[in-house]
Amino acid sequence: MALWGVSGLQCRMCSGDPFSVIFGPGREAKRNRRIGRRCSSKSTATSSQLSTADFQPRSDDEIAISVWRWVQHAQPRALEVFESEEKLEWVLAQLARGTDRHEDAVLGGKDTCVHWYGDVSLDRMQAAIPIDKPGEARSATYVNRVLPLAFADDDCFHRMARLPRKKPFKMACGNQFCVNLLHISPAV
Repeated sequence: MALWGVSGLQCRMCSGDPFSVIFGPGREAKRNRRIGRRCSSKSTATSSQLSTADFQPRSDDEIAISVWRWVQHAQPRALEVFESEEKLEWVLAQLARGTDRHEDAVLGGKDTCVHWYGDVSLDRMQAAIPIDKPGEARSATYVNRVLPLAFADDDCFHRMARLPRKKPFKMACGNQFCVNLLHISPAV
């Protein structure tokens, strides 16, 4: 689900193919063939189905590049919530560390799952990252809650913010270990 309105990008609620605006049609299909990982609407990954044997972590340089690219698309509220660009970058670095070097949770295509290899919440078995909340100790937060906060346009963000808190969003692909921004569904 595209949750952000930067450069013509739209959310699932607003429809449209956001990446054709940037890359033109067809680029996603080439990327999907190269990576070979397609989402299925019937995908229901569990922790036992995610094999770390397939995981190719990013190098420190690749993490820095991914974070730099993602920060360019972050909404101003992300800086307000995380209190500084350094803290936002730290959270985005956790996202980069938890995903494969060949997958992009923020700027990737809509037809490809971005599998999570990072921390998992114990209570719900969901992709989770540690964040420092203002005035609170570091705690785990669902990745599919952080992504809309950082990248959703205001309209989509406010619609999703009305959904029950403290629960992960459902993923449109059915894979709760997918962290593709374009797969986040406006449901809990």
